[in-house]
Amino acid sequence: MKVVNILRSAGALARTRWWNHNRGDDVLRGLPHWWRKKSIAGTARCATLVGLSVLVAALCLQPSLAVAVKDVPYGEDGSPPDNEAQADTDAFNDAILEGNVEDLGVWYHVKFCGWYRLSFADDMASLPTGSAPYDYWTTNNDQRARGAKIKLIRNSDRAVVHEAFTPWTGNDIGCTPSLTLNSAESYEVRIYSTASVNDNTITVKKDDVNKAVYYSVARSAFTPTASSTIDVYTGTHAAWNIAGAAGWAMSRRNGGLNGETFVLYDQACPGGTSNCLSGGNNYIVTNTSKFVIVHELGHTLVYKANGGVSANSSTGLTNSTCPNVGGTHDFNSLEWQSGAAHEGFASYYAAVAWNKTQESNCTYVLHHWNDWNLDGVDNDTRVFSCEGAVPGESDAEDYAGQFCGAASNQGSQLDWMRFFWDLDNKEGLNTTDIVDLWVASSPDTWTATGVGSGAGFPSFELEAAADRLGFGTAWNNQESNGSLR
Repeated sequence: MKVVNILRSAGALARTRWWNHNRGDDVLRGLPHWWRKKSIAGTARCATLVGLSVLVAALCLQPSLAVAVKDVPYGEDGSPPDNEAQADTDAFNDAILEGNVEDLGVWYHVKFCGWYRLSFADDMASLPTGSAPYDYWTTNNDQRARGAKIKLIRNSDRAVVHEAFTPWTGNDIGCTPSLTLNSAESYEVRIYSTASVNDNTITVKKDDVNKAVYYSVARSAFTPTASSTIDVYTGTHAAWNIAGAAGWAMSRRNGGLNGETFVLYDQACPGGTSNCLSGGNNYIVTNTSKFVIVHELGHTLVYKANGGVSANSSTGLTNSTCPNVGGTHDFNSLEWQSGAAHEGFASYYAAVAWNKTQESNCTYVLHHWNDWNLDGVDNDTRVFSCEGAVPGESDAEDYAGQFCGAASNQGSQLDWMRFFWDLDNKEGLNTTDIVDLWVASSPDTWTATGVGSGAGFPSFELEAAADRLGFGTAWNNQESNGSLR
């Protein structure tokens, strides 16, 4: 058997060498061709057989190798190899004959599919019994790392074999292309907290000082044993909650934006302890709430759509009926319309991320209990409808009016979220339409505070923008609830 293998190897080498010098003739592709091609001078056959004899003698003196000599890679249609393939084959066979190859391994085609491991506190299992469900990511099951960057490093020399974003949609969400890997090598597989989703880039960073992008070593020493698709997973960390939720929201609705980079820092707002938008970037400290993460991303969406300029808004209205919490705002605190609309849009963006807008029901989850009926105790449900009435409310249209005695240019985040949801769900506008409406109202020039109405005030400017964009009928249909005073 050993002699047969050597003869086969020698034959392959002879064919390689002969082809190099006889590229215009299909003479030595196999012994049957030798006898069919009788017009070829016998000298060629004799020379080849002599060469084979010498080669066999030489090989018999060499130690047995664990690899076989490569055959020339002819095309399926019998066409000869190109120059590059021929040169590669020659180099391979030379290395074998010279004893420079010991273990070449086997080449396999391997695809890696990345998954985020999640640890949210607003999954349905963590909510009060009987809570109305939202539609997406209701459990903490692993989710595809859509659009995430995956990097492969060959451990033997730490060379980067592959580094690229994965698809965010289609059949191969979160998967690399099929990569050619060798069984004689091991590879490190990393998943990074940066992703390309719906024509935008989302990147989660540790903080705004070092600005380091997270990565998880999903496999430290992967060695292929067959051509296959391999699922790889991140660890459980706040970064993957943020990356997963933000990537999902962007895949659902990008607000008409493309080519933008969204940076989310895994830390509290500079100089504070809360979530915020600052310097065009999100700061996320409530990283176990998928609704909070996407709410904050919603602020950045309209900020970037408006050319990197924030709305002129205020959430500092002092009142005793519907007071804000800690001097900032709450879902049902009475605010100037500039602040109420600003927060309301962000909550609408979270609502459409986690609910199907073609259905009439919509569920929103707060990260804390709330006092909806204003009895002085924060023990009312934190799970409520995006369009229905909250506890104690007689209808689902004007919380600020019913509970807070709102005057002109005053409203609530709850009312504005429901208004934007209804434009989407009932009137057929989508998030891109609503973002366009927002930008057309010139929010950076709004009259942020003060009782009043007319030009400059948010409700007036938003309605005027709706008229200019052809959304006037939709606006009027939903404005009748009276909350946009």
